[in-house]
Amino acid sequence: MVIRYTCKHCQQTIGTMRRETLDRLKDRNADILSGLTDDVLFQHEAPFTPIQVICEDCEQTLRDHPHYHELDHFIQ
Repeated sequence: MVIRYTCKHCQQTIGTMRRETLDRLKDRNADILSGLTDDVLFQHEAPFTPIQVICEDCEQTLRDHPHYHELDHFIQ
């Protein structure tokens, strides 16, 4: 299974990671990554599992325009 990281605002694919790699990282860094999969993984029957994060461009836009946080969608 593959985990796909996408931006929750612009839907850009940021990267992918094999599930086994994430499990190994969690084992090594349990304190840092505790609860990561519980909070951000969505169960899908697709060949990949999406994780929604914020890309650098959208993060910069939110930083430059803090009032965008009030909007449900700031990208049209």
